[in-house]
Amino acid sequence: MTYSNNPNKGGEGETGKTPDDKNIVFTYKAVVNKVDQEQKTLAGAAFKLEKKNNQGVYNLVKSFTAGNDTTFEFKGLDDGDYKLTETTTPAGYNTITPIEFTISADHDTTADEPALTRLSVTVTKGEATFTPDKDAGSCWFINY
Repeated sequence: MTYSNNPNKGGEGETGKTPDDKNIVFTYKAVVNKVDQEQKTLAGAAFKLEKKNNQGVYNLVKSFTAGNDTTFEFKGLDDGDYKLTETTTPAGYNTITPIEFTISADHDTTADEPALTRLSVTVTKGEATFTPDKDAGSCWFINY
């Protein structure tokens, strides 16, 4: 945007330029893998991920149904409260109890190139272990 530094009507005189602004948006991904006790992938599993809004209501983020590949990636997540629900369970296996978790992160916002400094996932309901990877901006969850 170009503007005039002259406050008089007409805009004659010296001009300037609005400085460029840099916006960096930090998003994360959750990776879920359904395996059995021998670490074999279980085809046929399906999951949905929901995010809690300000009114405490969960809204669908995305659903996945596995074919032969049982790794699900939920990309573009931000800080907040989520619920992971298994919607289809492979025959002969137990359905997981819905897992509620919170993604939180800290960023170095004063640097010229803001960076992610901490990524954590806290399970608030259900049983799960997430392994955050700050450098990749992701958290892994493997379900048995």
